Amino acid sequence: MAQGGPQNAFLNDLRRQVAQNPINSEARLNLAYTLMLSELPDEALTHYRLVLAQDSLNQAAAAGILWSLNTGRHWDESLKEAKRLVKTFPACAPLYSYRGFAQSQKGRMHHARHSYNKAVVLAQDNLVKGYAFQGLAWSHHFLGDYPASMKSLRQAQLLGCPDSLAAEAFNRTELKLSIGSAWDFDQTLSYNASLGASWRRLDLSAMAEEVRLEQESYRQAYQIGLGYKINPLAINLRYSYLEGEEQRAYPAKSYGLGLESSIYVGAFRIKPAIRQDLGNYVRFNTYQSSVGLQLSTDALSLGAWLSYLYQDNESVGSDRKDYISQFSFHYQLSRFLNLGLYYNQGDQSWWMSPGGILNDSFYAVEKSLAISSKLNLSRIMALNIYYQKGWMDEESKDLLSLSLSAAL
Repeated sequence: MAQGGPQNAFLNDLRRQVAQNPINSEARLNLAYTLMLSELPDEALTHYRLVLAQDSLNQAAAAGILWSLNTGRHWDESLKEAKRLVKTFPACAPLYSYRGFAQSQKGRMHHARHSYNKAVVLAQDNLVKGYAFQGLAWSHHFLGDYPASMKSLRQAQLLGCPDSLAAEAFNRTELKLSIGSAWDFDQTLSYNASLGASWRRLDLSAMAEEVRLEQESYRQAYQIGLGYKINPLAINLRYSYLEGEEQRAYPAKSYGLGLESSIYVGAFRIKPAIRQDLGNYVRFNTYQSSVGLQLSTDALSLGAWLSYLYQDNESVGSDRKDYISQFSFHYQLSRFLNLGLYYNQGDQSWWMSPGGILNDSFYAVEKSLAISSKLNLSRIMALNIYYQKGWMDEESKDLLSLSLSAAL
């Protein structure tokens, strides 16, 4: 709504100037800018469009069009205009910042990060560069890359564009609680609960699980994890303790160390990872070395994981060596639904999966195909459904897992 008093009189004066001289682009730009400051983006948009129609090389008008569209929350139209305008003005930094903001509002954080990074590279003015660094910081934050988000925020501050809201958000502790159950369509039923906390560079997690066989308690597992992000790496440590009825295996301890990194190429993120896992059981030990690679963009994620598992048994000549591979595909169908597809090959007995699930069984499947769906029920609640069809020799085994998670 336009302000009254002197501001309204000033606006009316600018409107008269434009009416008296419609081809005066400078006067029309001044009017459009003042309209934006007066919170009248739709009227400003009309004038920015007229200036660009009169002068097809006017960068200020081009940037004004995206500014006014974003202020009016017309995200789809803004992205459509941005696609056209960046072709005409490929070196205009504000266009990329405005495009990045519209992309972020549509949940397209990979593309938003790329747009803001492009604005940072092109910007000649410190204020424009500072605001681009602000957007870049937020993009990295929503992508879970804390070191990169803080680095960009510090750059924005050095350029005179502090963001107190971002500083507060980036330093807030985030909690995640999950409860779930899995059933193998036979006699095995499991229950689990996990709690995770993230603060700055630090990630902490704890998990407890009970497996019941024929309605009797069969195995309990407890796990804690510690993660630390230091640019360009994320380091993860894991410790698990298991106890149960299987005297050949329990009580047991399992340890894990993992390293991963993020590499950005345009609107894509490449995440290479390596991990080493050690299992200490009653009658055998397991040694697992794994490498993984994930390629992701806003709607699509592809992953590949290869593990070498060596099982050192007490009995002479009975050691086991195996390779286990997993391929995954995720598609973000909408803001509310993510679909996944998985294929595993290799004997999964005593294998630590990429998702951090230990298959502590002498009789695990040797090949499996699985689907998953993550349904966002609200801003903080999500329902996860996982169904797996596995094969071992001539038999098949089914597994259904349900979990409800809350992020605070």
